[in-house]
Amino acid sequence: MRNHAQPFTRQLAHGRFAVAMVAMLLSALLVASCKHDNGSPDAQRAVQAAEANRNGPQWIFQDPALKPVAVVFIHGIFGDALDTWTSTSGVRFFDLLHQSELGSQLDIYAFGYTSDMFKGGSLSIDEAARSLHQYFQFHKLLDYDHIVVVAHSMGGLVAMQELTSHIDLAKKVPLMVLYATPQEGSQITAIAQHIVDNDAIRQMLLVDQNDFLRELNNEWAELRGSGNAPRVICAYEKRPTNGVMIVPWSSATRHCDEAPPAIEGSDHLSIVKPTKPDDLAVVVLVNALETYVMPRLDASNWKLSNVTIQGSDWVYELRDVNNFNRATLTNTSALSLRYRIIRPDNSDLYISPEESTRTVAAGGSDEIRMFPLGSLKDEYVFQLGLGSNAARRIRVLIPDMQAALAARSNRSTETVAAVDRFLRSRPDPIAFNSLSAQEKSEALANAAFEFLSATSIDLPDHAKWVLTADTLSRIGMSESALTALRTAERKSPTLAQSAGARDLAAIISAQSGKPKVFESPTTLELAPNDFEIQDNDLIYANEAQRKQWNGLTARLEKISGFEGEAFLIRGDIEVANGDKKEASKLYQQAANVKSTPWLERKLSELQTDGR
Repeated sequence: MRNHAQPFTRQLAHGRFAVAMVAMLLSALLVASCKHDNGSPDAQRAVQAAEANRNGPQWIFQDPALKPVAVVFIHGIFGDALDTWTSTSGVRFFDLLHQSELGSQLDIYAFGYTSDMFKGGSLSIDEAARSLHQYFQFHKLLDYDHIVVVAHSMGGLVAMQELTSHIDLAKKVPLMVLYATPQEGSQITAIAQHIVDNDAIRQMLLVDQNDFLRELNNEWAELRGSGNAPRVICAYEKRPTNGVMIVPWSSATRHCDEAPPAIEGSDHLSIVKPTKPDDLAVVVLVNALETYVMPRLDASNWKLSNVTIQGSDWVYELRDVNNFNRATLTNTSALSLRYRIIRPDNSDLYISPEESTRTVAAGGSDEIRMFPLGSLKDEYVFQLGLGSNAARRIRVLIPDMQAALAARSNRSTETVAAVDRFLRSRPDPIAFNSLSAQEKSEALANAAFEFLSATSIDLPDHAKWVLTADTLSRIGMSESALTALRTAERKSPTLAQSAGARDLAAIISAQSGKPKVFESPTTLELAPNDFEIQDNDLIYANEAQRKQWNGLTARLEKISGFEGEAFLIRGDIEVANGDKKEASKLYQQAANVKSTPWLERKLSELQTDGR
């Protein structure tokens, strides 16, 4: 029979030795965290200092004018928001960064969380991450375009947990610099858990023994696979702390995107306590900022096709008023960059994509597409936020207004003809007339959509519905226009946030007399001057084309619920013919069917012209 007594005795002896060793190490770590890097002061006094953790989350440097980049320092489990980053001589890592050539472009913030480890009261990593997020909100860090994370030891795990839990925040973090972060678990924590009842210690077990770190590794891999993970730069300690390498190279480098440097002469605590501007710990951070963050602030990394440069403006000529006009925005840098489309509140220029913020991969491009809604204007203006400099103004000009007006008139007339063909093709007009008002509006909107889809093939589906809504509105078929715009919204819910689409909704609201156009919670409550009367396409139509419009009105008059639209269109025809008196009569007949802000404005303008 095998004798197990001797191995057990040996294991027990080893275990007692290991416990004693870890107790010594933990005391040494706590002492060092209180800025006693050398010597051995009373352990109880060190424990009390660590438990106090007197410095909470705070801004170190913040300019009243919001800067483009916030650098957030996160300490480790035995640390303090300020002391962790302060050398025995009183030099702070924050100050060295602030004094660097990049310092004027950075705001600097220090995050801290509870560390009273020996009382079993320190936060776990996920709890610390939730606390971090609360302070991000409270101290307005989420307002920054770019957030850089600088983390020591367990602080790196807190940051990783925070970013995997908040993807929108992760998109704002281009860079994370980790100093001695135990990405596979610290070697001493497997033993430390036996003498300290602490969640954070348990979460730092070797990765193959620890569900938390294994899950965090999986979540980080998913974040990286989605393209939303920051660039990770690492540095590792080179000198043991009291004879033990706290976080060895293998654990400190798991998620690094580059070969990490060793910070010569540093142990686990002193690695983040540089004493002069050219200390390697500072150099690593400054180099990473210059490589992976500062190019994001430079607008010269962007190029826009089909524009000319006039002073600081980019000028684009819009030549097709019936389709998308395209300009390609290219990111010429070696980094993935974000840009913003800044639309004025009263823009009649529809711009796709509808999202206000977009990301373009390194060397990639995004297509900005535009077409005008409502009355044509000589010039439209919007802005592109490129980097964090002043936004670039984009002037969109129509070079030949007469040709553009004729092209717009032709589009409206051809749509009138298409809707008229649809109505003439109904084998049973009585059956069509018996449909509900909504069903008839949908049928007419679909007829216009099918025609415009065939002639505007470059537009995505939801944009074709916007074009349909705009065209039906210009014809005077407001109920079908409303149906078309709501269809566009269902296909692209972000549409309601577009200034151009909202202006079109205001016009359709005035025409139909319905204050709520979009189905989203956004409601347009119109004041008397919230809309602009469109120019009359019929002015640019020839006699044959005007007859086509008259043919449509004759059919609309016979459809229950559309009589008012027939009178309105006939009034527009008479305005184009120059007979304002007859137009006024027809507008009044339309108002007798249903008075709307649109008709009231038209009648008022005719009365003013007649004085």
